[in-house]
Amino acid sequence: MVGNDMARGISGGQRKRVTIGEMLVGPAKVLLMDEISNGLDSSTAFQIVNYLTQLIHVLGGTALISLLQPAPETYDLSDDVLLLSEGHVMYQGPKEDVVEFFESLGFNCPHRKAIADFLLEVTSRKDQKQYWSWDCEPYQYFTVEQFSDAFQTFRAGQIVKKVLEVPFDQNLTSIAALTTSKYGLRKRELFKAVFAREVLFMWRSPSRNIVNFTHIVPGSTESLGTTVLKSRGLFFEAKWYWIGLGALVGYIFLFNGLCTAAFAYFKSPGRTYSSVPRNAQDIKLEKLRNDAPSKRFHQKIVTDESSSTLNNRRVTLPFVPLSLTFENIRYSVDMPKAKKSHGEMNDRLEILKGVSGSFRPGVLTALMGISGAGKTTLMDVLAGRKTGGYTEGTITVSNYPKKQETFSRMFVEDLMELLELTSLHGAHVGLTGVNGLSSEQRKRLTIAVELVANPSIIFMDEPTSGLDARAAAIVMRTVRNLVDTGKTVVCTIHEPSIDIFETFDELLLLNRGGEEIYVGPLGNHASKLIIYFEGIEGVNKITDGYNPATWMLEVTSTVQEQMLGINLSEIYKHSELYQRNKDVIRDLRRPPTGFTDLHFDNKYSQPFFKQCLICLWKQNLSYWRNIHYTGGRYFITIMIALLFGTAFWNLGMKRTKQQDLFNSMGSMYAAVLMLGIQNASGIHPVVAMERIVFYKERAAGMYSALPYTFAQVAIELPYIFIQTDLWRFGVHNDRIRMDSNQILLRIPIWSRWFYWICPVAWTLYDLGASQFGDIMDKMETGETVTEFLRSYYGFRHKYLGVVAAVTMAYAIAFAFFFDLSVKYINFQRR
Repeated sequence: MVGNDMARGISGGQRKRVTIGEMLVGPAKVLLMDEISNGLDSSTAFQIVNYLTQLIHVLGGTALISLLQPAPETYDLSDDVLLLSEGHVMYQGPKEDVVEFFESLGFNCPHRKAIADFLLEVTSRKDQKQYWSWDCEPYQYFTVEQFSDAFQTFRAGQIVKKVLEVPFDQNLTSIAALTTSKYGLRKRELFKAVFAREVLFMWRSPSRNIVNFTHIVPGSTESLGTTVLKSRGLFFEAKWYWIGLGALVGYIFLFNGLCTAAFAYFKSPGRTYSSVPRNAQDIKLEKLRNDAPSKRFHQKIVTDESSSTLNNRRVTLPFVPLSLTFENIRYSVDMPKAKKSHGEMNDRLEILKGVSGSFRPGVLTALMGISGAGKTTLMDVLAGRKTGGYTEGTITVSNYPKKQETFSRMFVEDLMELLELTSLHGAHVGLTGVNGLSSEQRKRLTIAVELVANPSIIFMDEPTSGLDARAAAIVMRTVRNLVDTGKTVVCTIHEPSIDIFETFDELLLLNRGGEEIYVGPLGNHASKLIIYFEGIEGVNKITDGYNPATWMLEVTSTVQEQMLGINLSEIYKHSELYQRNKDVIRDLRRPPTGFTDLHFDNKYSQPFFKQCLICLWKQNLSYWRNIHYTGGRYFITIMIALLFGTAFWNLGMKRTKQQDLFNSMGSMYAAVLMLGIQNASGIHPVVAMERIVFYKERAAGMYSALPYTFAQVAIELPYIFIQTDLWRFGVHNDRIRMDSNQILLRIPIWSRWFYWICPVAWTLYDLGASQFGDIMDKMETGETVTEFLRSYYGFRHKYLGVVAAVTMAYAIAFAFFFDLSVKYINFQRR
C-alpha cells in the first residue's frame, strides 16, 4: 500500500518513484516532468534521469524536466539547458555552452561549484558579485534583462531564433500526433479501471465501510404503512414507488453530471498572494530575503569577531545544551499479509536493525541513505512520534533515559529574526500549491513552529526537499545558525549539493534494511568520509569535482555490495570508527557535573487555560482566513432559506386542519435538518486537514487534547449564531412553523425509553412546543392547536425550558465524547 500522512505505507522516495512510473506507462512521446527528484536520493535521481535520457534517445521522444538541486552528474545527463528568471529566458541551448555564455559576460563558475547551483546564484543580486572575474573592470550588477538581451546575440540565441523563423511544415509532423480519440483506451476500459480502483480503496478501508453499512442497512429495512402515508398526504400506490425511484435516478445523473462539468471546466483557486507586507520597509525586506546567501554560508563561525554581523541580528535565549545517545535501536511492524502470502514465515518485518549513534551539541549531523533505508523511521523513533510497531533499544538524553513527557517540554521560546521570518510577519500561510507562502517560506515556518520554544535537540526531516539551490541555501544557513548557538541538530537529507553536504559536521549513513554503514565526521571537503570508503577494497575512487554525497550513495548501493561480495554493515562494525563511536556513547552517558535529570511538574509548558486560549485564537484565525468554508456555508444557508421560504410561503398560518400542522411542522423540521446536514458535510475537509496538523503538534507535546477540542467546538458557536440569523432572514417565523411528522406517542411502552434518550426526539419537542405550544386557535375538530399537540404528541409549552436544557446537555455530551475520541482514538498509523 502506498499510504499517506495518516496510513503507514512505502517511503517518500518510493512513493515518488511510483508516481513517475505511473506517468511513464503508455506511448507518450512528449514528457513534461516537474521536480521529479524531490524526495529522492541523488543516486536514485541519477538512475531515473539516466533511464529517461536513454528512453528519449532511443525512441526519439521529447522531454522537458525541471529539477531542484540536481547533482553535477545528473545535470551532465541533459542535452540542452533552459534557464528562466523572472519570466525571461536567460539561456536556451547546449549545456556545453552555458558556462561559456556567462564567462563571456565576466562571470566564472568556481572549481568546486556545481554548474546548476552557479546558474541559479549568478542571477541573484546578493550572490552575483562573488562570480565576477574581470579585474580590469569594476563590478556592476547585471540585471535579468541584460542577461536576456545578451543571450539574443550569443550563438545559441541565434540558433533558437533561426529555428523559430522556419515556417511550419505539415509533412514533417509526426503521424502519432494525429489522433481521433481523446484517450488512449476505450471508455469501457477506462470505466473498468476506475471502478476497480474504487473497489480497492473500499477494500483497504474496512472501518469506514462498516460505519457506512451500519447507517444504511437500518434505513433500508424501514417501511411505512398506508395509513401513515395517507395522513401525511403522500401517494401510496405501488406505481409511485417506481416514479420516485426514477426521479432519484434522474437526480443522480443530474448531480453527477454537474460535478463532472465543474471538474472539467472550473479551475481550482489560483495563487492569489504570498505575503502581507505592511509597509515599504517590509517590501524591501522581502526583496532582500529572496536573494540567495553567499557561497560561504556553510562555514562555521567560531569567534565573536568573525560572527559579529550574524550576532547583530540574532538573539539567543538561554537553553541547556543536551546530547542524545541511542544504542541497538530496533523497530519492527507486523508482517504485511502480502508478504506472508508469498511464503514469508516471520511475524514481524524489521525496519531498523540495531542502529547506534550519538548527537552532540554544536554538531550538525546528516542522516542519509537510499530510499527505504529507514531514515524517517529512525527520526520518528528518536522523537517518540511512532504510533504503532515495536521499538527496542536504549535512548538517553545526557545519560538519563528519554521520557516523552519531558522530552517534549524542551521547547521554550525563540525569535523570528533567527529564521529570517520578520518580513513575513502577518502573512497568510495558505494551502500548498494554491495560495499563501512559497515552499521555501513554508519550510522555514515549519522549522520555526518547532523552534518557537528554543529546543535543545532538534530533528529535521528533509528540510531542503522541494527547494531550489537558493532556497535550500537559505534554509541550511538557518540550520547552521542554530547549530552555532550550541544546539544539537540532526537532518535527514536527499540529493544535497556539494555546498550543502559540506555544511554538515557528521554523517549517519543507513543502508537498505535499516543498518548503519558509516557514523562519523565528514572532514574538510568530506575528506574523512572519502578516505573511509576508498579504504575498502574494490570501491571506485571518487573523481575530481564529483559530488561526495552522490559518490557515497553509489558505492554503498546494494548492487555494488553484491558485485564486490562485501557487507558494508559488517565492515563498519569491525572498524576502529565503530569502536570509537561506542566510546563516545559511553562518555556521553556520563552526566555533566551538577546536571540532574529533566523533570517538570506539568507535561505541557503552558497551563491548561492558556492552552485553551492559544488553540482558540489559532482556530479563530484559521476560520477567518478560510473564506471558501465560512463564505460557502453562509451562501448555502441563504439559498436554503430562500428556497424553503418561497416554497412554503405563509404555510405556518394554516392551522385549521391536522394535515396543515403536519405539513408545516414536517417542512420546517426538514429545513432545519438541511442546515445540520450542510454543516456536517462541509466541515469534513476542514477537520481532515486539521487532524493531520493536530497529530503532529500533539506528538510534539504542544498541547493536550481537551484545549484542542474546546477550540474546535467553541469556534463554531459564533459562526452558527450568524448562520441562524441568516436563516431567519430567509425564512420568517410568521410564514412557516416547524416540527416533525412522526407519531411519537404510538411507541410501545417497553421501547419508550429509547425515545427519551434520542436527541432527535427532544429536538422535535423543542420545535413543536416553541412554535405551536401557546397557540389557542381552534381547529375544525373543535380543539385548539395547544390541545391537539398535548393529546397527539404530548408536547407541553410549560416544559419548554426543561427541553431546551436537555437539548443543550446533548450538545455538551457530544462535545465531551468528541474530546474523548480525539484523546484516545488515533487514526494515524505510522
